[in-house]
Amino acid sequence: MNKKFISCFFIIGVMCGLQGMDLASQVDEDDNLNLSNNDLGIMTVEQLEALGLSNLTQLKHLNLRDNNLGRMTVEQLKALDLSNLAQLIHLDLSCNNLGIMTKEQLKALALSNLTQLRYLDLSWNNLGIMTVEQLKALGLSNLTQLRSINLAGNNLGKMTKEQLEALGLSNLLKLEALDLSWNNLYIMTEKQLEALDLILSNLAQLNSLNLNHNYLGRMTEKQFKALGLRKLTKLCFLKINSNYLLNISNNNLDESQKEKLTSCLPNCEIRF
Repeated sequence: MNKKFISCFFIIGVMCGLQGMDLASQVDEDDNLNLSNNDLGIMTVEQLEALGLSNLTQLKHLNLRDNNLGRMTVEQLKALDLSNLAQLIHLDLSCNNLGIMTKEQLKALALSNLTQLRYLDLSWNNLGIMTVEQLKALGLSNLTQLRSINLAGNNLGKMTKEQLEALGLSNLLKLEALDLSWNNLYIMTEKQLEALDLILSNLAQLNSLNLNHNYLGRMTEKQFKALGLRKLTKLCFLKINSNYLLNISNNNLDESQKEKLTSCLPNCEIRF
């Protein structure tokens, strides 16, 4: 979603440069607020409470990218208090190392309370290392109004069938766009891929799927069949760039020939 967030960047200091800041004055006319790259994770409970984010009850778009939320204590997360932002429809939590959070921290993050969310970015959070209990506590299954979710760079390829199910994607029946790029899907077993395919087949409204940078070219024929994707009847946009799907090795091409072929196929990673 292309939204212009009003920026609230400050020089990181003892109090992240946010002490005394009136956040309400930083929200633009479209109810957007950008607090990315402010390292909120080092703020004390008192500072987070004084920040008053929970008072912005009409906020629609919030960017919390790269704030070290994964290292916040339960008390800090409760003081940050996202649970009161009932009108939020767009949330960016990318690059926050959420994968290391305990069940208690994840519950305090209160993501599952934001039931009006339409767009959620959880990319680059290492969710692949989370246990079934942690994934359930993350609460994605409650976000049934989601239209788009970005899960890029989360090492989902290492998830077991049980972890994939606990992630909760099957409940997101209104989902239209899903980003699974940079997730090492090529290392998944047939059983894991079948579980992923079953989840995806439940997303009847899905029309955009990003599988870029997953080394799909290294998958066997059996893995491809297990992944399926045949039930995604509304899929209009499938991104599969940089997956080593073209192999023309052992053809004795000289450097000029390789260069010409590469220039003709700029979006394709070619194995020579």
